[in-house]
Amino acid sequence: MKDPREGGRAWTIAWFALAHLLLVAVVFELIYTSTYGDFAIYWRYGRNVLLGHLPYAAFPAEYPPLAFVFFALPTFASFGNIGVFYPAWIAEVYIADVVVLATLYGMAQRRGVSPFLVLGAYTVLFGLVGPLTVREFDMFPAALTLLALSAFEAGRERRGWFWLALGVMTKLYPILLAPVILLRKGGRVSGREIARGAAIGIGTCLALTLPWIILAPKSLLGFVRYHAERGLQLESTYSSVVLAARALHLASAATANGFGSWNVTGAAAAAALRMSTFVLVVALVAAYAVCAVAFRRGRQTDALTQDHALLAACCALVVLAAMITSKVLSPQYLVWVLPLLALATGPGRMRRWVLFGAIAIATYYIFPRHYRALITMQPVPVAVLVARNLMLVSLTVLLAIDILRRHSAPRAAAAA
Repeated sequence: MKDPREGGRAWTIAWFALAHLLLVAVVFELIYTSTYGDFAIYWRYGRNVLLGHLPYAAFPAEYPPLAFVFFALPTFASFGNIGVFYPAWIAEVYIADVVVLATLYGMAQRRGVSPFLVLGAYTVLFGLVGPLTVREFDMFPAALTLLALSAFEAGRERRGWFWLALGVMTKLYPILLAPVILLRKGGRVSGREIARGAAIGIGTCLALTLPWIILAPKSLLGFVRYHAERGLQLESTYSSVVLAARALHLASAATANGFGSWNVTGAAAAAALRMSTFVLVVALVAAYAVCAVAFRRGRQTDALTQDHALLAACCALVVLAAMITSKVLSPQYLVWVLPLLALATGPGRMRRWVLFGAIAIATYYIFPRHYRALITMQPVPVAVLVARNLMLVSLTVLLAIDILRRHSAPRAAAAA
């Protein structure tokens, strides 16, 4: 007999999918709009792939290998016509968004949280982030990362490592979540489990890079060099500090275009760029330490198996820590953390959602609305950028505090 709950699940997902369709097709096109987008780049990548050109070897590119599948599909569907590519691209991203909705529903139901709460939070925040959610590329790695976390929560470890590897091969950031996956088990994870997860993840990545390994192994170094040589991107936390110092006549700065983005240059920017890797490593170590403590306390109270929200919160913390300390902080990076924050339904969730909503609105003000003014370092856009990045740092700190607080009370009670 068919489970009657399946009908409710399908209708709930369908209604939220319809709400997202209205956001994408109406609000993002007529009200909360953007004239910016990398469609021409995506179309050109897809067209080159369909013509048989090998990325990195035949043409430079900034994305990992699996990304080119997502570029090629709408290019193929549009018969190589760039005018038709736009709706085909939007449709592809919308499908990924529906996958996120369905996965969020299942994860919420598994942990005994109202799916309406999780999907409602995701939908509101999705709307506030705005057209960047569908005009850019980042919904695909976000969906793959979420599928990985869902598999890990369900105890399907092999499938989880497979999905996570696909996410890494689409956009590199999901690799930062591998330590969180291992930390959630603490001392209970065996060397065999680590080896098996590594074999699946590395094997998947090697399989996807096999064409380059065979045909043009040196071309992969060009991809690595591209990211290593990038400058201090205009919207990064470091850039906001440099621009604020410039406004106070404490430093000089200029802007220049390079590596697909606008960057801040000058002596202060160069100094910040040199220290950015060290700061990133320290921030990630601190984030992993917070997660380790929270997972250990969860095991002490036998709450870990039911506390899947902690896994999502820790993943969100690591992604946020990387975002605020990276030398590149593009506006579409908000999509990475969007479904993770919707899942982090523990204490302090409402203030985190409100704060992220304010971050999304400030980001929209910066990009696309006043980006040219920011490039010329006009005072108001610079002030909004500084405020936005301060809010991002505050969100990261608040999330870390909430994660630690989540299991501090049970431990104190147990000790008493």
